[in-house]
Amino acid sequence: MQLLIDIGLILLGYLLGSIPTGLIIVKLKTGKDIRTVESGRTGGTNALRAAGFWAGLATALLDVFKAVVAVWLAQWLSPAINWWRFWHPSPPSWAIIIPCICLNMTKTDASDVCAGGRAALPL
Repeated sequence: MQLLIDIGLILLGYLLGSIPTGLIIVKLKTGKDIRTVESGRTGGTNALRAAGFWAGLATALLDVFKAVVAVWLAQWLSPAINWWRFWHPSPPSWAIIIPCICLNMTKTDASDVCAGGRAALPL
């Protein structure tokens, strides 16, 4: 059963990371498609260029929040794993794997493969 929960957590991290927050925020604020502005990426810097400071800040914070939510859910749904000793080889180190999946999807949105942000901020 725990294996199914862990697989679900990986999928959830993937789905959370695939939400293009920059695209959504800029579209709501200005009606522009952020992918056609400057670098074409959906990250905070390009949102700043396309819609201003607050849109860029909101995009950056929401991108970080997506990774944080993925980790919090993993910690809550897998309490048996000792999260502070993630380097121990016996349990899978989901504390590293799930945020990396979320981060990877921030880098390459599911809808636009290889067209997302640079995945630099959550690190």
